[in-house]
Amino acid sequence: MHCVCVVGTLLLMLIPYVVSQASSGLRSRRSASNSRMMNCTFYPLPEQGLEKIHEAATGNVTFNCTCSAAAISAGKVILLQITPEKPDIVDVVEGDQTEVDCGSEGAVSGRVVVLAKFLGRDSLFITATDRSASSQDKENKEMIVSYPVSVMRLPTSLDTAFIVIIAILVGINTINMGCHLDLAVVKENLQKPCAIGIGFTSQYIFMPLIAYGVALALLPDATLQLGLFTMGCSPGGGASNFWTLLLEGDAHLSITMTFLSTALALAMMPFWLFTLGGTLFGNMEIRIPFTRILGSLISLIAPLAIGCLIRHYRPTWAAFSRRLIRPFTLLMMLFIFTFGIYTNLFMFYVMTWRTMLAGLIVPWCGYVFGATLAVISKRGKEQVIAIAVETGVQNTGIAIVLLRLSLPQPDADLASVVPVCGSIMLFIPLFLWYCGLVVRNRLVGKSGAESVSTTEDGSLDKFGEEAGLKDDEEGTPHPYLVHGHAHNGEGTMFNGLGGKQFSVPSSQQELLKGAA
Repeated sequence: MHCVCVVGTLLLMLIPYVVSQASSGLRSRRSASNSRMMNCTFYPLPEQGLEKIHEAATGNVTFNCTCSAAAISAGKVILLQITPEKPDIVDVVEGDQTEVDCGSEGAVSGRVVVLAKFLGRDSLFITATDRSASSQDKENKEMIVSYPVSVMRLPTSLDTAFIVIIAILVGINTINMGCHLDLAVVKENLQKPCAIGIGFTSQYIFMPLIAYGVALALLPDATLQLGLFTMGCSPGGGASNFWTLLLEGDAHLSITMTFLSTALALAMMPFWLFTLGGTLFGNMEIRIPFTRILGSLISLIAPLAIGCLIRHYRPTWAAFSRRLIRPFTLLMMLFIFTFGIYTNLFMFYVMTWRTMLAGLIVPWCGYVFGATLAVISKRGKEQVIAIAVETGVQNTGIAIVLLRLSLPQPDADLASVVPVCGSIMLFIPLFLWYCGLVVRNRLVGKSGAESVSTTEDGSLDKFGEEAGLKDDEEGTPHPYLVHGHAHNGEGTMFNGLGGKQFSVPSSQQELLKGAA
C-alpha cells in the first residue's frame, strides 16, 4: 500500500512538468510556423519523392509557394534554391533558382527538372533565403524541405550478353566435370557422410553467424547488412567444383556437397532469414527465390548427367573432355574478370572500404574454418581442400536474386554490391594458391625431365613395358602412363627410374581409372 502511495505521489509531481513541456513544444511549433518565410507544396509529394528515375533520364518536380504574412508585410525578396546533396547522383538542370518579391507577387509556381546521373539515393535541399535590403547584413536562410530522389540503373544489352555467355561456359564446363565424375565414389561419400557433415556445419552454421557478426560490425546500412547476411546463408557455388579440381582436391566430394547444400538451401535459407535475419530487416518483406534455387539444382544436375552418359557410352570423348577442364576453367575465370568487370563497372563506384573488407572477411573465414574443422576431424588432404573451398565459395547469384525480389530499386542494386565484393574477394586466395601449385609442379617436372634426359638406355619405356602399360594400337597413351610417368592404378606413381615414387590423389586416381 505504501508503495502505491509513493508511486502515485511521483506521478502527480511529474504532471506539471509534462504539461509545461507539451505547451512549450506547441508554442515553438507555432512560432516556427509563423516565422517561415514561405509555405510550399510539391508534386510528387515529398513523402513519395521522385522515385526510380533511370540513369541519363530526367524527372520533374512542380511546386507552388506562397509568402508568409510576415514576409508580405515586410516586403521581403526571397530566393528559392534547389541544390542536390550528392551532385554525382543527380543534378538540377532547370529551375534551380527562383526569386519572388513578396511585396508585389506574394506567390510563385514553377518546375524543377532533375537529371539522373548515377545509381543511388539523393536528396534535393529546397531552401528560402531572404534577399531584401533590410537583411543584407545577415541573410536569413531556412530549409523548406529535403526532397528524396532515387536513381535506377537501366539494364543494357551487355548485361544480357554476359549472363548468356557465362551460362553457356558454366554449362559446358559442368559437362566436362560430369565426364570426370565417378558415381561409385559419390556413393561412397554418401555412405560415409562424415566429410559431408563437416561441410554442412561449416556452410549452414558458421557462415551465417560470421556474416551476421561482420554485417553488424562493419556495415552501417540495413540493406547492406541484409546483402552480406544473405550471402552468408547461400549454398555452395558451382565454381567451388572447378577450383577444387584445379587445387588437386576431392572433386567428387565437392560436387556431392554442392548438390546437397543447394537442396538444403530450400529449408536453411528461410530458417536463417526469418530468425536471425529478422533483426536486420525488421518489417521488410523477404521473398525466398525458391524457383532460382530449384533452377540452380537443375543447372547442376543436367550437365553432370550428360557428362556421366558421355563417360559411360563414349569413353574416348570423356577422356578428351576431362583434359579440357583446367584450361576451360581458366578461360572462364579470365572472361569473368575482364568482360564481367567491364559489364558491372558501376559496382566499383559504389563500393567502399567497408563493403570490400566485409566481402573479404566472410569467405576467407569460411576457408579457414572449413579447413580447420576438416583437419581436426582427421580428413585427408584432398577432403580438407574440398571442404575449405566449398565453405568459402558461395552461390552469390542466389543472394543477388533474393535481394532483387525483396528490395525496391535502387536499394536492391546497392545491396547487391556486397555479394559482388564477396565473389571478387573469394577468388584471390584460390588464384594465388593455384599459381603456387603451377610453379611447384613446373619445378618438379623440370627436375624430373633433367633426370630422365641423363639416361640413354630407355629405362622409362622399359619400365612401362615391364609393368604391362603400353600405348594402344592407335597410339593413344595408356591412361596409367601420365606425363612420362607410370601409374600402378593403386595410388602410386613411379618415375620410371625405379627409385622415386609419389602418391596420387584419389580423385585423380578415379580420373585415370575412368580413362581406362
